Amino acid sequence: MRWPRIAENLKVWYVWAMNTKQISRWLSVALLSCLALFLIVTESPAADEPKEQKPVPIQWRTDYNLARKEAEAKKRPLVIFFYRQDCPCSGRLIRKIVDHRAFSVFLNEKAVPLILEGPTETELVKALNIKFFPTTIIAVPDGRIVESLIGYQEPENLLESVKKATRK
Repeated sequence: MRWPRIAENLKVWYVWAMNTKQISRWLSVALLSCLALFLIVTESPAADEPKEQKPVPIQWRTDYNLARKEAEAKKRPLVIFFYRQDCPCSGRLIRKIVDHRAFSVFLNEKAVPLILEGPTETELVKALNIKFFPTTIIAVPDGRIVESLIGYQEPENLLESVKKATRK
């Protein structure tokens, strides 16, 4: 907080009030009290805290075959997000992971993120036996599936699952 600045402002107002003959002593005290309350209330507590960092855009891949080849070439896990356009949980999951800075950075640097709309990828959905949306599949670079997460997951849980896959 900027207490020295508040105290300095109060001192200036007090000196002004004491030197002005039209304002009585009790009115100056009331004025100073109101001013102090105003300065304390309007003082932004977030001003001294570091500003929240903006989310990092995820570098989504949208083609399964290209993403699989990239994961194998870069030796990174493939993280596949299957969603449905009309599913509220799918939308919530995507919004949450996009806003989660640590998860976005990790996905971009340590994994290959792939996003696919389930109903349009019928062959892949059948091959991976996906019945519910959203579903998140984590596969190691050689293509083996190490984890399949069904339904909405918090970004922190997803991050831990992807980190475990990168250690394997």
